[in-house]
Amino acid sequence: MANGSTAKQNRAMVMAVCSGKGGVGKSTLAIFIASRLAAAGKNTLLIDADFGIGDVATMTNQTPLVGFEQILAGEAKLEDAVFRFGPHLSMIGTLPGARFEAGLINEQGLANCREFDTHYDVIVLDTPSTIDTLNLNLIGGSDLALSIITSRIPAIADSYVQLKRITQTGGKVATGFIVNQAESEVEANQTIAKFGELVDRFLGHAIPALGFVEADLRIVKATEGQSLLELTRQPGGFGRKAEKMIKTLIERHISLPLSGCAIWEHLSTTILLKSEVGFDDTRVLIGV
Repeated sequence: MANGSTAKQNRAMVMAVCSGKGGVGKSTLAIFIASRLAAAGKNTLLIDADFGIGDVATMTNQTPLVGFEQILAGEAKLEDAVFRFGPHLSMIGTLPGARFEAGLINEQGLANCREFDTHYDVIVLDTPSTIDTLNLNLIGGSDLALSIITSRIPAIADSYVQLKRITQTGGKVATGFIVNQAESEVEANQTIAKFGELVDRFLGHAIPALGFVEADLRIVKATEGQSLLELTRQPGGFGRKAEKMIKTLIERHISLPLSGCAIWEHLSTTILLKSEVGFDDTRVLIGV
């Protein structure tokens, strides 16, 4: 279970896998993390919140007929949308080309989402590389914002900007980051130091690195062949460093008791309240 005991907590732990830059392997790592948590016995739900893109479904060779956006809009429930890949791993996709924005969320949709908490220990959100109000509040309302970066300067800079905006949502999200597609341990450590220094200098607090994932041709081929899920189920399929990262993630975050409100309450406060009383984005983002 999410707290490492046999007792189910009253809600799921929510992890938002995020990045300010596309092309860093965010969806790939979201699938890997969800699969390895399921292998560790956590009832895990992977949700594609990158509305209209549908990479998670494509990479797992699925064709959703109902998307996460329809659940949030109160038009569908969990059982209408979920794919089950085994006893501990499920997935909800998004419809390719779907358009969704914060104003379409309603109380019925959030009530539908609260149903997730009764079935799962961990929810892994694959979020888009944007800083719009909906995405910032999805990430900011999570228990952990796990930023994915690479050694490239644009990926480092854009992820810093996204993290800066996330801290302004009023949520109390914990943060961490992973270096992906590292060519060597030296490169990974240099990137960890560079990103850590940037965040510490300009945000005024440290953000822990949970580890790194090495560049691996097997991952590329599995992604292209829509067999990524099979590779994630193989111990060491993503490399030894990736398995070490999962162990660190479980020890530092998954095994800890939950605190604070659920993401659905955060969305109700920041998005539904905004639409009801008509205050502006600035007030939402700074939590006034």
